[in-house]
Parts: sequence; structure tokens; C-alpha cells
Amino acid sequence: MNDNSKCKSCKYFEQYYLKENDAFKCADLGRCIRDRKPRGISCKPDASACAKWEQTEQIVEEQQTAIFVSADIIVSLIQKVIDVLSSDD
Repeated sequence: MNDNSKCKSCKYFEQYYLKENDAFKCADLGRCIRDRKPRGISCKPDASACAKWEQTEQIVEEQQTAIFVSADIIVSLIQKVIDVLSSDD
């Protein structure tokens, strides 16, 4: 674990947000979802990380991969819709 590790840079940190007018703002609180408990453990983003801290970059890569897979599925579905609409002519 890095000496400068903070909860906000942990893979398991989930930020809380507040809705103000028509925008969302980061709250000064979040939760640790490491143990997958429904409520998690509340923590401040700038708190020193615990021993279970893991780098955020891995989850960002996983999310990007999931987005690309989803985009490919959407493209495939749109192509099928185009094919069905084109065959009706």
C-alpha cells in the first residue's frame, strides 16, 4: 500500500453524491464496498486507507472494458433493427 493512499483512490470506495437544484455534487462522505455489505462502511474520501486498499486504475480499466462490450452489443442490435426495417421495403 502506498503511503499517500486515501480512501478516494481505492478501488472499493464508492462516493456519495448530493442533488442540488439540477446538478449532483460530491458529498464529503462515501462508503467502502470491499466486503459487499448492503450499506458498506462510511468513510471520508481523504481518510487514510486501510490495509484492504487497492489501486483504482484496475476498476477503471474493468469499467472501460465493460463499456466497450456494451457498445458492441448496442451496435449489433442497431444493425439488426436496420436490417429488419430495410427488409420491410
